[in-house]
Amino acid sequence: MSAPLSADSYGAHFGRSIMTLLARSDAAGAGPVFRVLDVGCGRGRLMADLYRILEASLSGRKVEIHGLEVTEHRAAEEGYTARAVASLTESVPEVDWRQHLHLCSDRDPWPFPNGHFDCIVSNQVLEHVADHALFFAEHARVLTPAGFGIHRFPPRENLWDGHLHLPLVHKARDIETVAGLVRWASRLGLGKFRGAYKAEKLARGFTLEDYVRYQSEYVWYHLNYITTGDALRLAKKNRLKASLVLSATPLQRLIERLTRRAVTAATPYDLALLDRFLPVLGLLHLRANATLTVEKSRLKRYGVWTDQ
Repeated sequence: MSAPLSADSYGAHFGRSIMTLLARSDAAGAGPVFRVLDVGCGRGRLMADLYRILEASLSGRKVEIHGLEVTEHRAAEEGYTARAVASLTESVPEVDWRQHLHLCSDRDPWPFPNGHFDCIVSNQVLEHVADHALFFAEHARVLTPAGFGIHRFPPRENLWDGHLHLPLVHKARDIETVAGLVRWASRLGLGKFRGAYKAEKLARGFTLEDYVRYQSEYVWYHLNYITTGDALRLAKKNRLKASLVLSATPLQRLIERLTRRAVTAATPYDLALLDRFLPVLGLLHLRANATLTVEKSRLKRYGVWTDQ
């Protein structure tokens, strides 16, 4: 039996957002199956959480949760599929997860038919996507006409990278600059190369320069941050309505305190206003997360589908 979800877990955050969006969308009563895709699913923790939440919340509809992972990243690890299936089966044994875990290259179209998913989610994935244009195009293609997407990610506007726990490394335009920033910050005692971790690595002959080379290549090959503005533009280009809420910022906490309500993906705050204020206020963008919500147009004039 899995432990109950905490109210502030990622699964609970996405679950609340999905139920809020369902309550106001045409997808609320569409079809006997509610099908969700978790892009960049990793070991499947979010998949399992969403299955439990939606099974309990969507009466009268079957819930299907699918995961997609790319072969250049997590799925490149030996034994990845077996470990992911085992982890999912331990959490939700009633589902044959071997049929719900999918792999593809980050250069290829997603392996699903058009209009296949009612909801598409990703958690801390957009900063790893190699081709954002392909991501949004495929997102629009496989989403049902009444579907929506929810994507939580750290935007490029952030000053701090949460992977290396260092400032600015994700903004560097060439690998030598990345290496220089990692080296400089590590010598100042910032980031991961310090304390017990540093002592253990040095004892094994893993020097600072080895660490710099390893981490700079990780940044170069596996990090590709996107700005909030570019995310909105790509959504619009692919005929998706988009809105965005920033979280983990002092401004969000102030809004929650003043309104006495939590900010979620479906909270109707004006992104443009937040996006203009945050760069001016500087520190509010130190380590923010963004939650992007996308939907297809409900108006035939602007959408890519028609009622039959």
